[in-house]
Amino acid sequence: QQLPVVLYKTALVTGAVVLGYWLDRSLFHYARPHDFFQLSLRLQKDSMVGARELRLNASLATLRRALIVLACVLGMTLGL
Repeated sequence: QQLPVVLYKTALVTGAVVLGYWLDRSLFHYARPHDFFQLSLRLQKDSMVGARELRLNASLATLRRALIVLACVLGMTLGL
């Protein structure tokens, strides 16, 4: 009997995750985490300075994205 309710709430949470992801991509289109990680690996292979700082920026960008997605999910679930 509760299956439609569970599916509905699961769909809302999934939609909130997608919304949070795209919100992060649109707000911070210049600071995508995977680009930072790829560039830091390339700099590390070339033994260039700045790879460590770039990896830190990539980690912070990943945390930023996770917090934005978390905020969207919490906002959606608390609104239920």
